[in-house]
Amino acid sequence: MIHRVKVWERTGEEHRTVGEMVCEIADNGCGKGAFRYDREFLERGDAFALDPVSLPLKPPSPKYSKDWRRTPSQAPTTAF
Repeated sequence: MIHRVKVWERTGEEHRTVGEMVCEIADNGCGKGAFRYDREFLERGDAFALDPVSLPLKPPSPKYSKDWRRTPSQAPTTAF
């Protein structure tokens, strides 16, 4: 099963999208996923890395940015 989750930042009363997480859970319970920051978030002057080591603040690789709708099994992975 494939899940898509929008990641939001709340500052006061304002909610802004930070990025999107896509994960795929296999029938055996194993999962893999990929995260990308929204371009608008990256262009902000106050953008920050959610995790500086695992999710550095950088735009998606051109290799994957054109076809983000592919399934997680075809995208770069992060182990859970």
